[in-house]
Amino acid sequence: MKLLYPLLLLQCIFFNSCKAQSTYSKETEEQIKQVENNLAGPVKVEGEAAWNIEDRLAHYKFNGVSIAVIENYKIVWAKGYGWADVQEKIPVTVNTLFQVASVSKSINSMGVLKLAQDKKIDLNTDINQYLTSWKFPYDAVSHGKKITTLNLLTHTGGISNNAPEYVSKDTIPTLIQILNGNASPSRFIWSDVTAVRSITEPGFISQYSNNGIAITQVMVSDITYKSYEQYIAETVFKPLGMMHSCYTADSIKSQHQILATAYMNGVEVPGKHIIVPPIAAGGLLTTPTDLAKFVIELQ
Repeated sequence: MKLLYPLLLLQCIFFNSCKAQSTYSKETEEQIKQVENNLAGPVKVEGEAAWNIEDRLAHYKFNGVSIAVIENYKIVWAKGYGWADVQEKIPVTVNTLFQVASVSKSINSMGVLKLAQDKKIDLNTDINQYLTSWKFPYDAVSHGKKITTLNLLTHTGGISNNAPEYVSKDTIPTLIQILNGNASPSRFIWSDVTAVRSITEPGFISQYSNNGIAITQVMVSDITYKSYEQYIAETVFKPLGMMHSCYTADSIKSQHQILATAYMNGVEVPGKHIIVPPIAAGGLLTTPTDLAKFVIELQ
Protein backbone atom coordinates (compact mmCIF):
# COMPACT_ATOMS: atom_id res chain seq x y z
CA MET A 1 0.00 0.00 0.00
CA LYS A 2 1.61 3.26 -1.08
CA LEU A 3 1.05 6.20 1.23
CA LEU A 4 1.60 9.85 0.42
CA TYR A 5 2.07 10.98 4.01
CA PRO A 6 4.65 9.81 6.57
CA LEU A 7 3.69 8.18 9.85
CA LEU A 8 5.81 7.79 12.93
CA LEU A 9 5.54 4.86 15.28
CA LEU A 10 7.86 4.80 18.24
CA GLN A 11 7.86 1.07 18.86
CA CYS A 12 10.23 -1.45 17.26
CA ILE A 13 9.55 -4.34 19.64
CA PHE A 14 6.00 -5.06 20.81
CA PHE A 15 5.16 -6.82 24.03
CA ASN A 16 2.30 -9.30 24.76
CA SER A 17 2.50 -13.19 25.86
CA CYS A 18 3.12 -17.16 25.12
CA LYS A 19 4.70 -20.67 25.74
CA ALA A 20 4.92 -23.10 22.81
CA GLN A 21 6.29 -21.34 19.71
CA SER A 22 7.77 -21.97 16.30
CA THR A 23 11.06 -23.80 15.90
CA TYR A 24 13.96 -21.52 14.93
CA SER A 25 17.53 -22.00 13.79
CA LYS A 26 20.29 -22.42 16.36
CA GLU A 27 21.48 -18.86 15.65
CA THR A 28 18.00 -17.40 16.17
CA GLU A 29 17.50 -19.42 19.35
CA GLU A 30 20.71 -17.87 20.68
CA GLN A 31 19.39 -14.38 19.84
CA ILE A 32 16.20 -15.20 21.72
CA LYS A 33 18.17 -16.28 24.80
CA GLN A 34 20.13 -13.03 24.66
CA VAL A 35 16.90 -11.04 24.79
CA GLU A 36 15.35 -13.24 27.46
CA ASN A 37 18.30 -13.02 29.83
CA ASN A 38 19.98 -9.67 29.21
CA LEU A 39 17.35 -7.04 29.91
CA ALA A 40 18.49 -3.80 31.50
CA GLY A 41 17.23 -0.37 32.40
CA PRO A 42 18.33 2.86 30.69
CA VAL A 43 21.48 2.91 32.86
CA LYS A 44 23.46 -0.29 33.44
CA VAL A 45 25.58 -0.35 36.59
CA GLU A 46 28.90 -2.18 36.38
CA GLY A 47 28.75 -5.50 38.17
CA GLU A 48 24.96 -5.52 38.31
CA ALA A 49 23.39 -8.71 36.98
CA ALA A 50 21.11 -8.47 33.94
CA TRP A 51 17.40 -9.10 34.30
CA ASN A 52 15.47 -11.83 32.56
CA ILE A 53 11.92 -11.76 31.31
CA GLU A 54 10.53 -13.78 34.21
CA ASP A 55 12.10 -11.27 36.66
CA ARG A 56 10.47 -8.35 34.89
CA LEU A 57 7.06 -10.03 34.71
CA ALA A 58 7.14 -10.53 38.47
CA HIS A 59 8.46 -7.01 39.12
CA TYR A 60 5.70 -5.30 37.12
CA LYS A 61 3.02 -7.81 38.16
CA PHE A 62 2.45 -8.79 34.54
CA ASN A 63 1.06 -12.26 33.91
CA GLY A 64 2.48 -12.62 30.41
CA VAL A 65 4.45 -10.93 27.69
CA SER A 66 4.88 -11.59 23.98
CA ILE A 67 7.54 -10.24 21.63
CA ALA A 68 8.01 -9.90 17.89
CA VAL A 69 11.40 -8.77 16.59
CA ILE A 70 12.09 -7.07 13.25
CA GLU A 71 15.46 -7.16 11.52
CA ASN A 72 16.13 -5.94 7.97
CA TYR A 73 12.42 -5.48 7.22
CA LYS A 74 11.54 -9.03 8.26
CA ILE A 75 10.05 -10.63 11.35
CA VAL A 76 12.88 -12.85 12.55
CA TRP A 77 11.21 -14.33 15.61
CA ALA A 78 8.18 -14.10 17.85
CA LYS A 79 7.71 -15.64 21.23
CA GLY A 80 5.67 -15.21 24.37
CA TYR A 81 5.74 -16.05 28.05
CA GLY A 82 3.19 -16.52 30.81
CA TRP A 83 -0.58 -16.67 30.82
CA ALA A 84 -3.37 -15.11 28.80
CA ASP A 85 -5.66 -16.01 31.69
CA VAL A 86 -4.18 -17.03 35.03
CA GLN A 87 -7.28 -18.54 36.61
CA GLU A 88 -8.19 -20.62 33.57
CA LYS A 89 -4.52 -21.49 32.91
CA ILE A 90 -4.64 -20.36 29.28
CA PRO A 91 -1.09 -19.79 28.00
CA VAL A 92 -0.31 -16.91 25.72
CA THR A 93 0.51 -17.93 22.14
CA VAL A 94 1.81 -15.82 19.27
CA ASN A 95 -1.84 -15.53 18.17
CA THR A 96 -3.15 -14.32 21.53
CA LEU A 97 -4.83 -10.96 21.13
CA PHE A 98 -3.98 -8.02 23.36
CA GLN A 99 -5.61 -4.62 23.65
CA VAL A 100 -2.80 -2.29 22.61
CA ALA A 101 -4.18 1.03 23.87
CA SER A 102 -2.88 4.08 22.02
CA VAL A 103 -0.92 2.09 19.45
CA SER A 104 -4.44 2.00 17.94
CA LYS A 105 -3.90 5.61 16.88
CA SER A 106 -1.14 4.69 14.45
CA ILE A 107 -3.37 2.16 12.68
CA ASN A 108 -6.09 4.81 12.59
CA SER A 109 -3.73 7.32 11.00
CA MET A 110 -2.96 4.97 8.13
CA GLY A 111 -6.67 4.44 7.50
CA VAL A 112 -7.45 8.16 7.58
CA LEU A 113 -4.48 9.01 5.35
CA LYS A 114 -5.74 6.44 2.85
CA LEU A 115 -8.91 8.57 2.59
CA ALA A 116 -6.69 11.55 1.84
CA GLN A 117 -4.72 9.60 -0.74
CA ASP A 118 -7.99 8.58 -2.43
CA LYS A 119 -9.09 12.26 -2.50
CA LYS A 120 -12.05 11.60 -0.21
CA ILE A 121 -10.86 14.18 2.30
CA ASP A 122 -8.58 17.20 2.30
CA LEU A 123 -6.40 17.12 5.40
CA ASN A 124 -6.57 20.92 5.71
CA THR A 125 -10.35 21.35 5.42
CA ASP A 126 -12.76 21.98 8.31
CA ILE A 127 -13.72 18.59 9.82
CA ASN A 128 -17.40 19.59 9.89
CA GLN A 129 -17.36 19.43 6.09
CA TYR A 130 -17.05 15.64 6.42
CA LEU A 131 -18.96 14.93 9.64
CA THR A 132 -22.67 14.21 9.17
CA SER A 133 -23.80 12.13 12.18
CA TRP A 134 -22.19 14.61 14.60
CA LYS A 135 -20.72 18.11 14.30
CA PHE A 136 -17.96 19.66 16.34
CA PRO A 137 -19.49 22.45 18.52
CA TYR A 138 -17.25 25.44 17.79
CA ASP A 139 -17.35 28.27 20.31
CA ALA A 140 -15.44 31.46 21.11
CA VAL A 141 -12.43 29.48 22.42
CA SER A 142 -11.44 28.48 18.87
CA HIS A 143 -11.23 32.19 17.88
CA GLY A 144 -12.98 31.53 14.58
CA LYS A 145 -10.36 29.02 13.41
CA LYS A 146 -11.50 25.68 12.05
CA ILE A 147 -10.17 22.28 13.10
CA THR A 148 -8.74 20.15 10.30
CA THR A 149 -8.16 16.41 9.98
CA LEU A 150 -4.43 17.12 10.14
CA ASN A 151 -5.01 18.87 13.47
CA LEU A 152 -6.79 15.79 14.80
CA LEU A 153 -4.07 13.38 13.70
CA THR A 154 -1.28 15.53 15.14
CA HIS A 155 -3.06 16.45 18.39
CA THR A 156 -3.05 20.14 17.53
CA GLY A 157 -6.83 20.61 17.35
CA GLY A 158 -7.02 22.32 20.75
CA ILE A 159 -9.58 19.72 21.85
CA SER A 160 -10.24 18.41 25.37
CA ASN A 161 -9.00 14.91 26.23
CA ASN A 162 -11.42 12.23 27.41
CA ALA A 163 -10.51 8.57 27.80
CA PRO A 164 -13.65 6.69 28.93
CA GLU A 165 -13.15 2.98 29.56
CA TYR A 166 -15.68 0.43 30.77
CA VAL A 167 -16.11 -3.25 31.60
CA SER A 168 -18.82 -5.61 30.39
CA LYS A 169 -20.98 -5.07 33.48
CA ASP A 170 -21.23 -1.34 32.78
CA THR A 171 -23.75 0.44 30.58
CA ILE A 172 -21.67 1.01 27.46
CA PRO A 173 -22.35 4.39 25.79
CA THR A 174 -22.17 5.07 22.07
CA LEU A 175 -19.33 7.14 20.70
CA ILE A 176 -21.72 10.02 19.98
CA GLN A 177 -22.93 9.96 23.59
CA ILE A 178 -19.31 10.20 24.73
CA LEU A 179 -18.58 13.15 22.44
CA ASN A 180 -21.71 14.91 23.68
CA GLY A 181 -20.87 14.25 27.33
CA ASN A 182 -23.95 12.05 27.80
CA ALA A 183 -22.05 8.89 28.68
CA SER A 184 -22.43 7.04 31.94
CA PRO A 185 -19.54 7.52 34.38
CA SER A 186 -16.56 5.24 34.00
CA ARG A 187 -15.26 3.21 36.93
CA PHE A 188 -11.67 4.10 36.05
CA ILE A 189 -10.40 7.23 37.78
CA TRP A 190 -8.50 8.50 34.72
CA SER A 191 -11.59 8.27 32.48
CA ASP A 192 -13.39 11.56 31.85
CA VAL A 193 -16.88 11.73 30.31
CA THR A 194 -17.35 15.48 29.87
CA ALA A 195 -18.52 16.86 26.53
CA VAL A 196 -15.90 17.44 23.84
CA ARG A 197 -15.02 21.12 23.54
CA SER A 198 -12.21 23.42 22.45
CA ILE A 199 -9.66 24.26 25.13
CA THR A 200 -7.48 26.40 22.83
CA GLU A 201 -7.66 27.57 19.24
CA PRO A 202 -6.54 24.90 16.75
CA GLY A 203 -2.89 24.90 15.76
CA PHE A 204 -1.83 26.85 18.86
CA ILE A 205 -0.26 24.04 20.92
CA SER A 206 0.20 20.28 20.83
CA GLN A 207 -2.24 18.77 23.34
CA TYR A 208 -2.81 15.01 23.46
CA SER A 209 -6.44 14.27 22.74
CA ASN A 210 -8.22 10.92 22.57
CA ASN A 211 -11.30 12.91 21.62
CA GLY A 212 -9.62 14.18 18.48
CA ILE A 213 -8.92 10.63 17.33
CA ALA A 214 -12.46 9.60 18.29
CA ILE A 215 -13.74 12.29 15.95
CA THR A 216 -11.76 10.76 13.08
CA GLN A 217 -13.52 7.47 13.86
CA VAL A 218 -16.88 9.15 13.31
CA MET A 219 -15.54 10.84 10.19
CA VAL A 220 -14.40 7.53 8.66
CA SER A 221 -17.87 6.02 9.03
CA ASP A 222 -19.64 9.15 7.81
CA ILE A 223 -17.50 9.33 4.66
CA THR A 224 -17.36 5.63 3.77
CA TYR A 225 -20.85 4.55 4.97
CA LYS A 226 -19.14 1.56 6.59
CA SER A 227 -18.45 0.61 10.16
CA TYR A 228 -15.05 1.77 11.34
CA GLU A 229 -13.87 -1.81 11.83
CA GLN A 230 -14.95 -2.83 8.33
CA TYR A 231 -13.14 0.11 6.75
CA ILE A 232 -9.87 -0.46 8.66
CA ALA A 233 -10.03 -4.20 7.93
CA GLU A 234 -10.36 -3.51 4.20
CA THR A 235 -7.77 -0.74 3.92
CA VAL A 236 -5.14 -1.67 6.52
CA PHE A 237 -5.51 -5.18 7.99
CA LYS A 238 -6.09 -7.15 4.79
CA PRO A 239 -3.53 -5.39 2.55
CA LEU A 240 -0.83 -5.80 5.22
CA GLY A 241 -1.74 -9.37 6.14
CA MET A 242 -2.76 -8.37 9.68
CA MET A 243 -5.19 -11.27 9.85
CA HIS A 244 -5.32 -11.47 13.65
CA SER A 245 -6.32 -7.84 14.26
CA CYS A 246 -9.82 -6.62 15.07
CA TYR A 247 -11.89 -4.49 17.43
CA THR A 248 -15.00 -6.40 18.50
CA ALA A 249 -15.95 -9.53 20.40
CA ASP A 250 -17.79 -10.90 17.37
CA SER A 251 -14.61 -10.65 15.31
CA ILE A 252 -12.64 -12.50 17.96
CA LYS A 253 -15.15 -15.35 17.99
CA SER A 254 -15.17 -15.63 14.20
CA GLN A 255 -11.37 -15.92 14.20
CA HIS A 256 -11.40 -18.48 17.05
CA GLN A 257 -8.81 -16.44 18.91
CA ILE A 258 -8.16 -15.76 22.57
CA LEU A 259 -8.16 -12.22 23.95
CA ALA A 260 -5.82 -11.93 26.92
CA THR A 261 -7.59 -11.18 30.17
CA ALA A 262 -7.00 -7.67 31.49
CA TYR A 263 -5.30 -7.21 34.85
CA MET A 264 -4.55 -4.12 36.92
CA ASN A 265 -1.65 -4.57 39.36
CA GLY A 266 -2.04 -8.30 38.88
CA VAL A 267 -5.77 -8.31 39.69
CA GLU A 268 -8.28 -9.40 37.04
CA VAL A 269 -10.67 -6.60 36.01
CA PRO A 270 -14.42 -7.29 36.33
CA GLY A 271 -15.67 -9.12 33.27
CA LYS A 272 -12.06 -9.86 32.21
CA HIS A 273 -11.81 -7.13 29.54
CA ILE A 274 -11.78 -3.34 29.28
CA ILE A 275 -14.13 -1.84 26.69
CA VAL A 276 -13.07 1.34 24.88
CA PRO A 277 -15.88 2.82 22.73
CA PRO A 278 -13.46 5.20 20.90
CA ILE A 279 -11.80 2.17 19.26
CA ALA A 280 -9.73 4.34 16.91
CA ALA A 281 -8.03 5.87 19.95
CA GLY A 282 -7.51 2.76 22.08
CA GLY A 283 -9.62 -0.25 21.15
CA LEU A 284 -7.37 -2.21 18.78
CA LEU A 285 -7.01 -5.92 19.55
CA THR A 286 -3.93 -7.39 17.90
CA THR A 287 -0.73 -9.42 18.19
CA PRO A 288 2.95 -8.43 18.15
CA THR A 289 3.39 -10.17 14.80
CA ASP A 290 0.57 -8.18 13.20
CA LEU A 291 1.99 -4.94 14.61
CA ALA A 292 5.41 -5.89 13.25
CA LYS A 293 3.86 -6.22 9.77
CA PHE A 294 2.50 -2.69 10.19
CA VAL A 295 5.90 -1.33 11.24
CA ILE A 296 7.60 -3.04 8.29
CA GLU A 297 5.12 -1.32 5.93
CA LEU A 298 6.02 2.04 7.46
CA GLN A 299 9.73 1.27 7.16
